[in-house]
Amino acid sequence: MLADKQDGLSGRDHNICIIGSGPIGIVTALELARQGQAVTVLESGAHMASVEASRHSRAEIVGTPKHADMMVAVQRSLGGTSNLWGAGCVPLDPIDFERRPGLTDASWPLEYRDFARYFADACRYANCGPPVFEDEPPGVAVGDRAFRCSNLIRFADPSSFRIAHEAEIMRSRRIALHLDATVTGMEFAADGRIASVTVRRRTGEVASVKAKVFIVACGGIETARLLLGVQRTASGRFGGSMVRSGAITWAISPARSRRCGFPVVRSMRVSIFSGVRTAATRAGALSLRTTSSAGRI
Repeated sequence: MLADKQDGLSGRDHNICIIGSGPIGIVTALELARQGQAVTVLESGAHMASVEASRHSRAEIVGTPKHADMMVAVQRSLGGTSNLWGAGCVPLDPIDFERRPGLTDASWPLEYRDFARYFADACRYANCGPPVFEDEPPGVAVGDRAFRCSNLIRFADPSSFRIAHEAEIMRSRRIALHLDATVTGMEFAADGRIASVTVRRRTGEVASVKAKVFIVACGGIETARLLLGVQRTASGRFGGSMVRSGAITWAISPARSRRCGFPVVRSMRVSIFSGVRTAATRAGALSLRTTSSAGRI
């Protein structure tokens, strides 16, 4: 159901709080709700895209351009970037789960066969047909074994997860969706777990949200933006100021936003090795210098 105000966010302990309502946030919320869990979803944007919300995702691409402009690469609204993408669905390959010297210092916490178990569920949520991603075309002879022409791209229909799943989210009594709820900070418990997050609205209202479990589902770019911002007040978190993970490598130069007081990063270089393949790119690198005045989501 839609909770269009921050009423009920502060003053109580939530069960599971998901930051972000893109494809991952939506699917996670629906799955948890079906298992009987109460879920609070925080989305920085509104029901539809807006210029004001998109300002929080501004960034200056530096170096050789290898990424689309942020206005067409990221969207803060219900459904997230699925409202923009071409909806081509391609799974990761087994080699993506193997440790390769020089590529990364980290590895996936699961094996490819564990990942592949969920192809059918992923295709069902994306409504892209059966989980079949290889099919040899008849009558085609390939002499070079290093070359393949059997890979398939399946397309989500509809492409937007908002359009596909909004009705079920609104009907659910276990999902509370809060729009215009930008997470700008985190507080940590003594054991290192996230104890609460700070949520701001465009009106200036501020709420502190406590939950048993927090799930960050902001996408590769905006998750990095949020965690880098949190590092301004918790420098030892997420690997420290120089971080290498299986998904993201970053170095930070701190600055503080005058607009909302959120300690964001105005100068940031990010290299993102794509964990999700698309029809347009099988793997990509992105360098950014952020200019945003608020953190995602």
